[in-house]
Amino acid sequence: MKVEKRMKISCLMLIGCILLTATCLLLSCSSLGRKKVCLPQLSFEISGKGLYEVNQTNRNGPKVISYFTPATLRTVLSETPRGKIDSIISGNPDWIFLFYISCTERDTGRIVKTLCDYGCKFSLYLDYKGDFKNLNFPNKAFSAVGYICDEDCYIYGSAVIGSSKSFFDSEFSKVKRLLR
Repeated sequence: MKVEKRMKISCLMLIGCILLTATCLLLSCSSLGRKKVCLPQLSFEISGKGLYEVNQTNRNGPKVISYFTPATLRTVLSETPRGKIDSIISGNPDWIFLFYISCTERDTGRIVKTLCDYGCKFSLYLDYKGDFKNLNFPNKAFSAVGYICDEDCYIYGSAVIGSSKSFFDSEFSKVKRLLR
């Protein structure tokens, strides 16, 4: 009698473990339970060529979303091999790369100089009012954040693009394999 009771308990525990494992796998392999990045509508972009109005481009596809302050942009670019970020962008045409920079209007000249100093071809969305930060991490003080997301902006990985001190390359490869 005791053996039968132990067997039933063991079977129930085994079923419970299987259900728990299946739930964990479901949560880790889908956007269910994942945080979503909110993308604000901003009016201006900046590149090494200067300031211009935002070009409403197609944002369909998986995304790499980066957020910087002017100081951290310079730091990250100083730790990044020249042309690496532009190379990542051109090597992944099916991905959308969005760069946001929290700044004031006075910072625009310094940002253009930074992009020129490091030969960057990509542009950044100017976030004068802190909309990106307020939508995505209002109570935290980040100066550089990188998200690797699916096409609906659900986060599958997090690492700052470019810097040799970041694990972006391995994280990006992992997420690309996962989203195929």
